[in-house]
Amino acid sequence: MGAALTFISAATFPGTDLKMIAANNFGHYWTSGGFLIAAIISLIGLILLSSILKQRGESIYQKIGFMIVFIGTIMWIIHLSFRLTAMVWASNEIENMGLPIPFYEMSNEFAGFLYIIYMFFTYVGLSLYGLSFLKIKLLPKWLSLLTIAFGLISAVSFVSGIAFFGMPITIQLIIWLIGIYLIRNLN
Repeated sequence: MGAALTFISAATFPGTDLKMIAANNFGHYWTSGGFLIAAIISLIGLILLSSILKQRGESIYQKIGFMIVFIGTIMWIIHLSFRLTAMVWASNEIENMGLPIPFYEMSNEFAGFLYIIYMFFTYVGLSLYGLSFLKIKLLPKWLSLLTIAFGLISAVSFVSGIAFFGMPITIQLIIWLIGIYLIRNLN
């Protein structure tokens, strides 16, 4: 559900330029609000997945992976809260006054840093979940290895600046695939 909501929410993203946000407040609220709800849903899903992994005897990779993803998701939630409050306020101010907002750029850079933490941590955390899947054979070997590879390749690609890996929908691709497999096959 978290992945699906992320995909749906991304459809109206006006970008992060303040003038574009002012011109499309609905799209900005829809995207950022949808991402926020999707992040919470995905985190709940990972909590449920972690309990399944614990029941089947896996703990170390799952625990570390969960903590890394949890920290990243908290950073993402804070970032999205900034988008839903300060970014909207700044877009309205710039629309009304036409002047740069003092301290907004610094705050925006900090929010961007939180986003970087979210993306990198989540990619790495997903790799650890892949190791956990491989260890207890919860998923087929190909999907476990794909999860590991996806997380590692995505983390390196994100740090390298490859645009596709900088989008929050990219993270959801592997989560969506794992979720579909588990819904169809978990007893």
